[in-house]
This record gives sequence, structure tokens and C-alpha cells, in this order.
Amino acid sequence: MKKIKDIIGMSIVGCILVLIIFGLIFFFGGTILYILGLRYDNLWTLAKFFVTYMIIGIPLDFIIECSLKAIKSITYLRENQHIIIYSLIDISINTVLIGILEWSIDGIECSLFTALLFSIISCVLSYFFNEKVNNDDTEL
Repeated sequence: MKKIKDIIGMSIVGCILVLIIFGLIFFFGGTILYILGLRYDNLWTLAKFFVTYMIIGIPLDFIIECSLKAIKSITYLRENQHIIIYSLIDISINTVLIGILEWSIDGIECSLFTALLFSIISCVLSYFFNEKVNNDDTEL
């Protein structure tokens, strides 16, 4: 019985954390995309866009990152080469993903330029976040 209560408690805490993180991404990402030119009919449409983007984008980013790490270790790519290849692939895939979502979700209008700018900003933020995490791990 105690294990069930612990599982339920941890599930509630996990759901709250996921909602907080999604809320922050939704607010800041939606604001950035709106400034860049994304137009949407209502907040529900924007929420569907972001939920779908995160559900598809996070696994894609993980696959890209792991694949490139494996290629880097096999082919002995230098760090600069790895960063350039990762950036080009990540920006391309995110731009295409945003385009597909814009096409498939009614009520979203996003130009190619907006998708490209958002993908570049997302890639840069992801790179600096990963560098911060990697530097913190090496200090331990």
C-alpha cells in the first residue's frame, strides 16, 4: 500500500513538473514565434502545435544527437565539425517539422522564414544548454 502511495505521489509531482516546463516553453516559445511571424487562431491551436512539436521534436533531437555522437567517435570528427554538422541537420529537420505541422494543423500560419529563424534560435539555445550541462558534469 505504501508503494502505491509513493508511486501516485511521484506521478503527481512528475505531472506538475511537466506542466510547469510545458507552460514555460509554451509561453516563451509562443511569444518568440509570434514575434517572428507565426499567426494562430486561438491558444488551443497554438497548444496543439507545441504539443505535437514537442512529441515529435524531442525524440528526433535525441536520435540526431546520439547518431552524431556515434559518427563522431567512429570517424574522429573534430568538435567544430561535429557542431556544424549537428547544427545543419537540427536546423533543417526542425524547419521541415514546423512546416509540416503548419500544413497539417488548421489555424496556424507560419512562413518558411519564421520556421527557419525559430529553428536557428532553438538550435543555439540547445547548444548552449548542452554545453552548460556538459561543463557542470565535468566539474563533479
